Amino acid sequence: MLCTEFVVALFSYFEKKFLIFQMNYSWVPTTIHAPIPLNAVLAGYDSDGSRIFVGRTYFQGDQIPCKIIPAKAAAYISYNGTEHYVGNYFEILCGYGLRWISASHGLVPNGAIPAGYCRSGDTLLVGRAHFLGSLTPGKVSRLNRCLYVPFNGREYAIPVYEVLVSNPLIHLSYKSSCSIQ
Repeated sequence: MLCTEFVVALFSYFEKKFLIFQMNYSWVPTTIHAPIPLNAVLAGYDSDGSRIFVGRTYFQGDQIPCKIIPAKAAAYISYNGTEHYVGNYFEILCGYGLRWISASHGLVPNGAIPAGYCRSGDTLLVGRAHFLGSLTPGKVSRLNRCLYVPFNGREYAIPVYEVLVSNPLIHLSYKSSCSIQ
């Protein structure tokens, strides 16, 4: 199932044209013991080589991006200076045609994927960075001008990172408004 569809109708004299924008990602509810969907977004790898996927979960009133590590049956977030295990329920990001774009100091490219929010009003985006032998995802905060990653029990602020972006798919479909007899 696709995330959102926006429909814009363009009219001409003999036919109706519909321009449809489809987002190419969705957040899928799951647990740490469920199989990883085939189109789950791979963020990187842990320092031991374990694959890490992009997720998000709720924690103390905020919706926060998380890293999902199936080989360790674990998911973690960074929050208030600490890495937190987030338990068994979260959402995993699934999609196709997504890409990682270099960014830094709170700047984000167009099409950045929102993954959550803070009670402060900050929209959190999906980011990743190379850190201590890993390529690990975390939360990009424009207000704090960095990427925060959970790692070895702590939260680390990283000023140079990559942001996950999406370009919506565009389809043009036609529906005739006249009948030929």
